[in-house]
Parts: sequence; C-alpha cells; structure tokens
Amino acid sequence: MEDLRELIFNWTLKPNEFDIYLNNLKESEYSESGARILRAFMEEPVFKTFTGIKPAAEMQNVVLTGKQDLLLKKSCKLIQKTKLGLHQIERNVPVYLQGILLRYLIEYAPSSDPSQDPIIRTYRWSIRSVYKDAPTFNKFIDSSSVHTRLEELYGKLTRESESISQENRILSVQLAFELGRFYFAKGDFNKAAFYLENSVAAMESLDDSEDYNNLCEINKERLIGFAQAATAMSGPQFHETSPIKRVDRLRAEKNYEEIIPLLLNKGTKSLLSRSFRRSLVDEAVNCGQLGTAVKLAVCNALNVADISADNMVMEIPVRCLGYIRTSPQDSAVEKVLVEVFQYCISEMEECDKMQEDPGSDTAIAEQRLTNLEEFVRKFCVKANSPKAWKTAAATGLDFLSPPQDYITRLSNVHFNGREDVMDEDDSWEPKPIQKPDVSNTRDKTRKAIRSFLEEMAQATSNFTQFSKTSGNGKTEDILVSYQSSVKQAVKYCIKLKEYMAAAVLLQFIPADTNLESEYVDALRYIKQAAENEAFAQSTFLNLVWSTPMLEAIVCMAKARGHPEVADQVIKHMNEPWTFTGKDYDPNYRKLHIEKTKQRCFLELCKIFVDD
Repeated sequence: MEDLRELIFNWTLKPNEFDIYLNNLKESEYSESGARILRAFMEEPVFKTFTGIKPAAEMQNVVLTGKQDLLLKKSCKLIQKTKLGLHQIERNVPVYLQGILLRYLIEYAPSSDPSQDPIIRTYRWSIRSVYKDAPTFNKFIDSSSVHTRLEELYGKLTRESESISQENRILSVQLAFELGRFYFAKGDFNKAAFYLENSVAAMESLDDSEDYNNLCEINKERLIGFAQAATAMSGPQFHETSPIKRVDRLRAEKNYEEIIPLLLNKGTKSLLSRSFRRSLVDEAVNCGQLGTAVKLAVCNALNVADISADNMVMEIPVRCLGYIRTSPQDSAVEKVLVEVFQYCISEMEECDKMQEDPGSDTAIAEQRLTNLEEFVRKFCVKANSPKAWKTAAATGLDFLSPPQDYITRLSNVHFNGREDVMDEDDSWEPKPIQKPDVSNTRDKTRKAIRSFLEEMAQATSNFTQFSKTSGNGKTEDILVSYQSSVKQAVKYCIKLKEYMAAAVLLQFIPADTNLESEYVDALRYIKQAAENEAFAQSTFLNLVWSTPMLEAIVCMAKARGHPEVADQVIKHMNEPWTFTGKDYDPNYRKLHIEKTKQRCFLELCKIFVDD
C-alpha cells in the first residue's frame, strides 16, 4: 500500500498527478480506495483548527486557508469520480467537516443524477441527523421543506421506476428507509410505516453489488424491525390506505382482479418484489382465474425496465398462453387481450413522453420502447392465436405484422415493381419472366417479412438449398436438389415427430421416388396423418410445385404450431399469379405455374436470406 501522506503531499504540489491517479483507478477499486483517500484528506493536520466549531453562523463565515480549500476541492473530485455514497462520507469525514464538505460538493461537483446530486445528498444528511441524534451543521438549509422535497423525489423515482438507472432504484429504497426513520423519530407512525414497508418490499428486488454497497447501508433485519414497530403503532387509517396492506387483503380474499390496478399504479408497482408478483399469477391460475392470471403476468412483464423482450415473455406462464389459444370463450379472451394491449400502449406512451422530455434519458426511453414493441410481437407469437394478432391490431398496435400477413403482403408486390397489364392481342402469350427489381421489392417488403423469413431460414439452413441461374438466363436443372431438400425437410419433421408436416411435404415428391430406409419406420405414422378425414379434406393434399423455402416455411410453421401460417403459404402456392401480377390461359396455366413459381418466388426469398 502506498504511503498516502506522501502521495497527498505530492498532489498538493502537483495537482495534475491526482487527476492521473484517479483516471488510473479501476472501477472495482472505487469504493475502497475512494473511502481510504477521503479519510486521509480529512485527517490532514490543516483541518484540526475546525474542531469545536459551532453550527449556524460560523459555518457560513468560516475562512479557509489555501491548502484547506485545495484538499476540499480534491475531495469533491474524488467523491464524484468514485461515486461514494452519503453513508461513506459520514463514515470517513469528521462530523465537524461534513457540512462544509457538502457545501463544497454543491459548488464544485454538481450533478443532475439524483444518486449523485450534492443538493439531494445534503437534504438527506439533514434528515438523517434527526433520527441519528447527531450534531448538525445544516442551519443554512430550510429544514422545514427538506423532507417535503425528498418525498417529491421519492414519488418521482417510484413513478419512473421502469426508466431510471439501477443506482437510482437503489437510491429510492434508501430514501424510503431514511424518510421512514425520520417520521418514526418525529412520531408520525402512519408515514413511517408507509415508507418503511415500501423499503422492505423494494429491498427484495435488489442484488448485492458494488452500486448497492456504495449507495445503500440498510441492514435488512433492522429495517424489518422498524417497519413492524411502525406498523404496530400506526392507526387504522394506515391499514385502510396502505397499498401493500390492501394487496395482502385482496390476496387473502382471492380477489386478484382488484390487485391489477395496484400493480399498474406507478407509486405502488415498484414496491412489490418480483417473486411476490409471480406468486400472485400462480395463485390466480390455481384458482381457475386464467384471464386474470394473464393480466397479472403481463403487468409483471411490464414492471421490469432493463430486461430483454425474451425475458419479458418468459414472465407469461404456459397455462396463460394456453388459455388464450384454446379457451372456447372467445369474447372473454378478447376482453383480456384488449386490456393487456392497453397496458402496453400506456407504457409506450410513457416512453414517448420521456423522449420528448429534455430532462430525461432518451436512450433509456428508446430502448424501453423497442423492448415493449418486441415483447408484444413475441407475446402474440407465443400465444399462437389469430385472436391475439387481430385484437392487437384492433387495439391500435399497428406496428405488428402477424406471420400470416407477411406472406399476404409479399404476394401483393409485383416482381417488376409495377402493374403488368397485357393487351388483349397478346393476352395468351406469356411474358418473359423478369427478375425482381431488388430495390423496389425490398423497400416494400423488408420490414414486414424480413424477421419472419430469417427466423424460418435459420432453422432450416441445414436442409434448404437454393438453386442458381446461369448468366444467360437458362435455368439449371434443379429437380435433384429440389427433391433432396424436400426429403431432408421430411426427415427433419420426422425427427421432431411432426408427422403431419412430414405428410404435407411428401406431397411434393413424385410417387415413384425411392425413399431411404430411414423413412420407412415413420411412414406408418405419416400415412395415419394423411388419412385423417379432416386433414384429407384440407388443401394439404391438393398441392402443386413449390420452392424449397416455401416448403421449409410450411414445415417449420407446422412444427412450431402455426397451422394458420402454413394454410396461408399453401394458398399462395396454389395461386402463383398473385405473385407475378398476371394470369395465363387456363389451358396452359399449370405449365406456367411449374415454370414461374419456383424461379420467381425463390429469387425473392433469397434476397432476404442472403442479404
């Protein structure tokens, strides 16, 4: 360990060396090194003259020497760099120097971040001195309004809990504890119980981290003890109005529907731990209140700001998704979906307001908005129900594109980028097959289809092989690779035990094609699937030529439980003129179907896969 006294002496002579030292500090060393150096600064002999100074007027008029001023400014720079919390300042700075150091911080280390704002830190120091019964040097503060300003800050932090940093979430918990202790010391047990119980509830969501140790000094056992004491001494009004007490009461009554507004309330939702909120969902499911469980689960997903859309979707239990997909009560399911999508819209509107607010972190708001939009899309995919997509669009979430709509949108794009109208004289003469206008087509379809095709293509990359066309425009013989791709797709479906999908794909292989022995064991199951009456009456058994990509989409759509997507794809496979924007003489239509559909649609799919 370096000799701090010698270092401090050098820093007073060469101030730039202190800046270099701070810049070389590792983040993992901030807390320990920052506290050690701050203590060494404050123990310098030049500060001994402050011992015994009285509060009030003498604090305002004290005259500092040059070295005292220099060390206080360096202390400000140190605290700002290492992000030392108020409790660390109190622990390492003598009481008689704390007030003047805080005043220096206000002047020389301002910050708009509440967790580092020296004015807020000074307000907190003021109310902490009340319940610690410590001598204070805060007469320069309007003490009558300090707790009010801190209460306003606490309310703001809890309302914006989704968009604030982890440091400020920790600060809100510490602030609730300090306000609770302050009101407990003042004898206002209702307010004390409110803040202390809020602190207890929010503590469960915090992890032990460097930020936590820097900003929070709460001993959980002591906190619970104070909260229980304050609750016991509070009046009946607290038990009637406390959000946490109300949740407990509604939970005991199994009235989970009435808990939802409390989970959506900005002042309440951050007070309940994630594990507690998840238990509410489980209880609602076990009580048969599946619609309410869906709403509770979505509230839980929306309550966490800094997780990905995938993790948000994981908050929705399988039984809740099953309720949306299989419940025969369509009107009840639709009502539930309308409500949960309205929750999402409200959250998105909050993000929009944050982006317009010059005082907010727009990057956080933008990322939050992206996560919300992706969550809604993934929620609809997981629900695997046309009702979800339809209701989302009807509710106002017009940025969504259901998987089945991707193919519909694609079919409305003409490959030459314009309407291809033929004269009556040459209406039976087929037009040359044109390669898609990449720039025009991509612009029109990219956003709608890209993510869907990429997802399918990635999953089928092992068995989907696209054919190339030669430079002179003559199509190479693709039959071998075409059949090989289909057989590999069939094999993949069999491996997944998706026999119905395999039966669909087998329709693309000529009946006289020899299949490898590995398919024989599964043929019995495939035959059973194909002979199913409902299955046989569907369009699945009336298929014509297709492209490997479309077959892969059909295969994976069935394998992933999206029959409506497969139906839509197959419909367009049977109507290729919707792809090319022109029709042919019915007498030759099938021939042109076979010639045009593979080449045109495969070329367009390849754009999005290879791009």
